[in-house]
Amino acid sequence: MRFPEWVDSQGHGVMTRIQRDTGVGYTTLMRARRGELIGEYATAKRISEATGGAVSIAELCEPAEAVEQRAAS
Repeated sequence: MRFPEWVDSQGHGVMTRIQRDTGVGYTTLMRARRGELIGEYATAKRISEATGGAVSIAELCEPAEAVEQRAAS
């Protein structure tokens, strides 16, 4: 399941709960909410765990090659 759809299926305050429970910043969560991919595996993992695995790390995280390419630029 994609993160935006998962958020829509949850009750009010889910973004605040994830932010509080994971320590992931509001801006990062809002980007994920818009369907943008996250550049850090550890952050994607924390969000995935907060969804109980309903949203996979692969659905949240950019491929390693893209992150490495961007870092090299």
